[in-house]
Amino acid sequence: MKNKVIIALVLILASAAIYAAGTSIRSLTAKTNDTDIIVDWISTKEVNLKEYQLERKGDNNVFVYVTTEEAQGDNSRYSYVDDKAFMSKGENGDEVLAGKDYFYRLKFVGEDGSVSYSDPVPVTQHINSVQRTWGMIKEMFR
Repeated sequence: MKNKVIIALVLILASAAIYAAGTSIRSLTAKTNDTDIIVDWISTKEVNLKEYQLERKGDNNVFVYVTTEEAQGDNSRYSYVDDKAFMSKGENGDEVLAGKDYFYRLKFVGEDGSVSYSDPVPVTQHINSVQRTWGMIKEMFR
């Protein structure tokens, strides 16, 4: 019985966090196409919601601002292509593809300035052998 009460409390707290800015989402997903990360979400309810701010967390374990999407209304679909996530500076200052793990979350910003956050979703870059080989070849000629 005690476990059921704890689970119910966790669900209530999670729901409260999502609804604090007057919104709820059906899904939040992040996936990679080997060079970019595509973050998609679908709203179910947007009451007094001004905007969504997408945030990303990498190796430094700190969420950073990525972009802002204005609220479009109930049952809206949103998509953002993050083409900077997997790029990092190489030894020569050039951008190189990095194999990293990231987390994305939404910051809900209400018309009244209230703020709440979604649960973070993970995405992992899997560098295929062609990309790895091409990266090594480019490094040989620098």
